[in-house]
Amino acid sequence: ADNLGIYTALNFLLQDKSKVKILLIVDASKSVNNPYSKLQSPPKNTELFWRVVTASTDANRERIKPNINLVARELLCGAGATNVVVVYLDLGQYPAAKRVGTQLSITPQNQRLLLQTGQDLVANNKTLAQLVKQMNAGKINLGQCQRFTKG
Repeated sequence: ADNLGIYTALNFLLQDKSKVKILLIVDASKSVNNPYSKLQSPPKNTELFWRVVTASTDANRERIKPNINLVARELLCGAGATNVVVVYLDLGQYPAAKRVGTQLSITPQNQRLLLQTGQDLVANNKTLAQLVKQMNAGKINLGQCQRFTKG
């Protein structure tokens, strides 16, 4: 169910001694955006079989996606981090890039497509732009963990 690698990444970040934690997620999923059908009639046999086989990972992806920032902050701030920044890069707006296979050899054309997609994703991500700006200035304010004192 860890098809985005989020649980694995959070586990590694928990083990890391750094106080500033940056979780970078690249979502290249080819799954459907809504794993639960809104149809009034039942799906056909083949479609039903495929949805049964894939629904659990799709459902988990769609459940964790809107909550990952909160989950990461709660977990990592609670473990002593001073800053937790989640950068979510979603290839949802790049259908051509999502169709590139995962084989070891990628054509030069697909390499260029993936490089351009990555550049667009990074250029258009406000969280990443703000993070890089703060890192270049030598001070990170983004994602500061709230410290509550007892009493």
